[in-house]
Amino acid sequence: MPFSKPAINLVVNSNDLRAFEDWILALMGMFRGVGGDVSLDNRFRTDRVNVVWECFNKRAICQEIQSAAKRGCKIVIIATEYVTGNTFNDFYRPAFFERPLLRMVRCKQVRSVLKRILPRLSRPYVVRGTDADYFSKRFRNFLEAAEAAHCIWVAEPLEMANYRRLLGQGKRVVEFPYCSSETLNGGRVGSGKTRDLFFSGALTDYRLGVIGELEAAGYSVAKLPVSTPHSLRDHFADVSRIILDIRKQPDWAYMSNLRLHYHIQRGDFVLCQKRKNTSCLAPYVAQADGTLISSVRQWMQQKDNLARLGLENLERFRSERPAARFVPELLERSGLQA
Repeated sequence: MPFSKPAINLVVNSNDLRAFEDWILALMGMFRGVGGDVSLDNRFRTDRVNVVWECFNKRAICQEIQSAAKRGCKIVIIATEYVTGNTFNDFYRPAFFERPLLRMVRCKQVRSVLKRILPRLSRPYVVRGTDADYFSKRFRNFLEAAEAAHCIWVAEPLEMANYRRLLGQGKRVVEFPYCSSETLNGGRVGSGKTRDLFFSGALTDYRLGVIGELEAAGYSVAKLPVSTPHSLRDHFADVSRIILDIRKQPDWAYMSNLRLHYHIQRGDFVLCQKRKNTSCLAPYVAQADGTLISSVRQWMQQKDNLARLGLENLERFRSERPAARFVPELLERSGLQA
C-alpha cells in the first residue's frame, strides 16, 4: 500500500561521529530502500524531518536543538543509552569494602574523591560507561533536548518502558526497527578468508580476556576498537570467517543490536555469547550454547560453509524484516507521515 514519505535530514553534528557511522549507513539505507529522500547535513532544516542520534556531551547541542525547534524544525532524537535511575548506564555495584570505607571518612572533600576513584579500583573491567560524570551530563542534556523533539526513537527495544516512564505520556516514544537496509547489503562471499575471528567494539578487560583465551587456543583473532575507520573494519570483516559478539562484562545482559545489524547486512557469519535478554536480530546469528571457545571450535569444523551460512541469514533477514514493511510503520507511529 503506498504511503507518504517525508524528506529526511540526518544531522551529523554530533560530538563523536566515529561511533555513529553505522547509524548513518543504516538510516540512509532504510529510507532510500523505500524510495525516500535522505540528505546529510550539519544543519537542522525546516523543510525536512531532522534525525539526530544522542551523544549530547555538550550542552551547546541541546541549545541548538531547542533553537531549531523554535524555528519550526521537526526533530527526532535516537536514544542510544540505557536509563538507570537519574542517569545513563549506571550498572555499577559497590565492592564489599566501599561503603564501610566511606563511612569512616568524615572529610567531605576526601569522600568525594573516593567516590570517584573507588569504582575504577574495584571493578574487573574499565569502559566509558563507568564514567558517572560523563553519563550524568549526557542524561541531563538529553532530557533538555527531548523537550524540543517531535519524538524519540529508542535503539534498544528493552528500554522502551524506561524511556516512556522517563519522558511521560506527552512525548512520542517509538521503538526503532532493525530492518533490511540496501546500503549495507554487501553479499561478501567466502573467498580470501585469511583470519579465523574478528571483533570490533569497546575493548573491555573482560572482552580482552576472552580474546586472549581464543588466541592461546591457536586461533587468529583481529580486534579493533570502536574508533576504527569503517573501511578498515570492512576489510577485517571481509577476511574473517567468524565475527564475534562478546559481552562487555561477564553478566552483561544486552545484545549489541547496531553492530549485529551491520554484520548481518554484510552477510557475515556472526557468533554471539548468549545474553539474558534477547533481540529481534537473534534469529540471524549463531549463539554459543556453552562457552564461547567451545562454540568457536564447533563452528570452525565447518569453516568452509560459514560464508554460505552468513549469506543465508542475510537472505532470511531481507525477507522477514524488509524496510518496505517496517519503515512505514515507524513513520506512522512517529506521526511523520507526510
